[in-house]
Amino acid sequence: MEPWPCLPALARQIAVDSAFATNYTNELVAPDCPAAAVNSDKDRKSEERSLHMATKSFMAKTGSIEGKWLHADATGKVLGRLAVRIATVLMGKHRVTYTPHVATGDFVIVTNASKIRLTGRKLEQKEYQRYSLYPGGLKRIPMKTMLEKKPEEVIRLAVRRMLPKGSLGNHLLKRLKIYAGPNHPHAAQCPEEMPLLESAARARRAR
Repeated sequence: MEPWPCLPALARQIAVDSAFATNYTNELVAPDCPAAAVNSDKDRKSEERSLHMATKSFMAKTGSIEGKWLHADATGKVLGRLAVRIATVLMGKHRVTYTPHVATGDFVIVTNASKIRLTGRKLEQKEYQRYSLYPGGLKRIPMKTMLEKKPEEVIRLAVRRMLPKGSLGNHLLKRLKIYAGPNHPHAAQCPEEMPLLESAARARRAR
């Protein structure tokens, strides 16, 4: 069994080993750069990271986004799919400047509301209900009757239930102009045609 080395020799060996380890680590981290340059590079990266984290999202202000006028022809369009697209445009979700609490959408003109298309048996089964403040004040209006008398209300009610509730939803609904026939009095606004989204299956069938 080898005897224990003397304490001074052991201390000198530990100091030599620690110095060698420090020099080797510095060469691996930055072989040609001083320690001050390494520290400055770390500070720069930390500053860039803090600036990136401090970036704020865009929030539009009231009146800062001017809406366009769009036109949609409801002839042969499915009621629900058309209402979804109209609600999206009214709220402004089709833009990168969308802000939930601000009206950033466009104006929408819908013509030929009487030629809207319903799927399934909604024409015979669907009913619109409204109530009065008196006993027995329940009123039921079938979909067929509503299309014959007030086709504009069919689209208006479908879109209204997709908009935000409250004053913002009421303000957005005023931007929707619906007409039963093909004519509208908004030619001075020069409306553009609103692109309608179609499903992938319908696009394949059309090919």
